[in-house]
Amino acid sequence: MSSPDVNKALKIASGAVATVGLLNYVYPYWGHDWRTLRFGWRFKAALNSLMERKHYVVDIFEEQAKKQPYKTFVIHNNTIYTYGDIDRMSNQFANFVRRQGLKRGDTVAMFMYNEPAYLWMYFGFAKLGISCAFINYNLRGEAIIHCLDVTGAKLLVVGHERELVFAVVDIKDQLAATKIDVLSFNGDNESYIKDVTQELLKSPAEPISKDERIDVCKDDVSVYIFTSGTTGHPKAVNITYTSHVISCFLMMDLDVQRNDRIYNCLPLYHSAGFMLAFGLALNRGITMILAKKFSVHNFWDDCRRHNASIFMYVGELCRYLLTLPETPHDKNHSVRMAIGNGLRPDIWTKFQQRFRIPKIAEFYAATDGTFYGINTDNKIGAVGKFSPLTKRLIGFHLVKYDFETAQPIRGKDGRCINVGIGEVGLLLSPVTRKYPGYSRNEEATEKKLVRNAFKDGDVYCNMGDLMRLDKNYYIYFVDRIGDTFRWKGENVSTMEVAEVIGQYPNIEEVNVYGVKIPGHDGRAGMVALVPKNEETFDPKEFYNHVTSSLPKYACPKFLRIMEKLETTGTFKYKKGDLVEEAFNPNEVKEKMYYIDDSGRTYKHLNKAAYLHILAGKAKL
Repeated sequence: MSSPDVNKALKIASGAVATVGLLNYVYPYWGHDWRTLRFGWRFKAALNSLMERKHYVVDIFEEQAKKQPYKTFVIHNNTIYTYGDIDRMSNQFANFVRRQGLKRGDTVAMFMYNEPAYLWMYFGFAKLGISCAFINYNLRGEAIIHCLDVTGAKLLVVGHERELVFAVVDIKDQLAATKIDVLSFNGDNESYIKDVTQELLKSPAEPISKDERIDVCKDDVSVYIFTSGTTGHPKAVNITYTSHVISCFLMMDLDVQRNDRIYNCLPLYHSAGFMLAFGLALNRGITMILAKKFSVHNFWDDCRRHNASIFMYVGELCRYLLTLPETPHDKNHSVRMAIGNGLRPDIWTKFQQRFRIPKIAEFYAATDGTFYGINTDNKIGAVGKFSPLTKRLIGFHLVKYDFETAQPIRGKDGRCINVGIGEVGLLLSPVTRKYPGYSRNEEATEKKLVRNAFKDGDVYCNMGDLMRLDKNYYIYFVDRIGDTFRWKGENVSTMEVAEVIGQYPNIEEVNVYGVKIPGHDGRAGMVALVPKNEETFDPKEFYNHVTSSLPKYACPKFLRIMEKLETTGTFKYKKGDLVEEAFNPNEVKEKMYYIDDSGRTYKHLNKAAYLHILAGKAKL
């Protein structure tokens, strides 16, 4: 190349570099926006194509089974099931179900632990256009009846574990009254439960024609996923066929390879375990290592044994793993990415460094919501990034809110009020198509919606969560609005208090909530604690820790010492009973303390102290 040509090339290169530099200076989000918009175009094109062909989750599975019938799909208890195996078993089950008189549009309920049968049964029902209600295997008694009632289930399938069978036998009279049949595969002969093991084995495995479900519409209900039920009965969220397909594609932008193996110990009755973890495996055609349930002692052994490269988590799962004694094998595994939500900033770095996990993809979503965000940048604490452009295109808002009603505050013009960058606001996400809502609960469905928020006729979903957007447009989860309370005119974040208490060396678990005190506005902070050693728990040292780390209004006013904290199936702490029992020694059997600022300690809360507080004589 001649000198003039070289000079010309250098000028072009210099100009390009300068242009990129100027673009980065003027609008530093252009690269992010290009990737986001490209993903959005691919996502929308794929979704539209599938919906036009009435191609739903079961059809995605059948394609994978046809394309790679001998590839390992599920590993459970060291047993391998290929895509072809699950397809054949689901056909066999569908042919059996068809003989039971069930048809398209009916609903069945599944009450099982994680196992391969959960998957081939779901596919068998789906091949016939039958909806599935996934019931939390921790529920008992009236809670199970409630789940069956609100979904209109005609059949209950029970797992083979004896405790599940006994739970159903306990409610056999109510089931008989509602004429709900119960099937099981446990090989026993319970008087009320029909064991169909032998009958199923004789069922033919001929493929099910798509004509069996040709009339299924994209807005029909595919599955019912229940809310966690930290207070009251769980609500059944209607997951439409469209929403179900979308869940399989939500993580399409992550670097998931065909040879990846995803470890899933989250319950399949929950959206994270079924719709996201299982959906990701199905969409990418990869292997899922399925554990019966989470075990802190088996987690890493399972990952090592089966060469897991990805695992799904919820935040408390990570905290439990950190309680294990450190060993030289902590970094001895093949995991390169963890995907999940609820990983608190106070343990994020500690968890990532101790177990050598190169990438943590923290996402934000809600089964009954319309907003999704995912952090692909390893940004500690963030659940996504939205530039000014993508925020506008997606259309979500962070707005001022009322603590007591958990609703947005309206201005003089009747519209919601946006908060500024760095401020905490209630997340509202636009409803762009019909909101599916909750099954047989129109009141709860309508309560979830915010109408005429910014203009007449608009509709937003109240996500019920407080979020914050920083100056670089990373978005952070702050707290559930129901978990945040006001005391002395100040807002108290349960998450912030829990993080501070979690740093105290003698604390294993902590659950923070607000309780009413007669004669006081708002709610006073109360904490249920599980000390590592109750005998060495020092109330004075604990007082010094919280008061040196938290503002006075946020310091817990009451402590409740417990042996164990009750959680949901996805490790969310239950608060309903704790809030109701509050600090009443007539209701609470465990040891309690109340704050004593004059003595710079926490004092034992007995019946005399309780009456002293009710009389307004204690300085809180």
